[in-house]
Amino acid sequence: MAKIKKVTVTFDEAELTDVVGFKVFYDKLSISEASPFLTVAVVPTQTAYNLELPTAIPITDGTYNLGVVAVDNAGNESDMDVMTRFFDFTPPKKPVWRV
Repeated sequence: MAKIKKVTVTFDEAELTDVVGFKVFYDKLSISEASPFLTVAVVPTQTAYNLELPTAIPITDGTYNLGVVAVDNAGNESDMDVMTRFFDFTPPKKPVWRV
């Protein structure tokens, strides 16, 4: 059985106040607030959040845009911070014994 190496992406809430959660957007094309997203709740005393891919976000091989916004109690959202990265989750072919 092939094993896929999982990738962890991390974002910080350093110096953010009144934040109750985050929205993490993902898309192969241009990223916007219309892109698919998942919600991450704030954990008290936690300042960095890790998402394991492709488990947390259902992505496949290819280049993706990932964006994160902070959300406050009133539902206001910050500007989006975006990164673009290539992901490879395809294992190599199995070796074949030669006798």
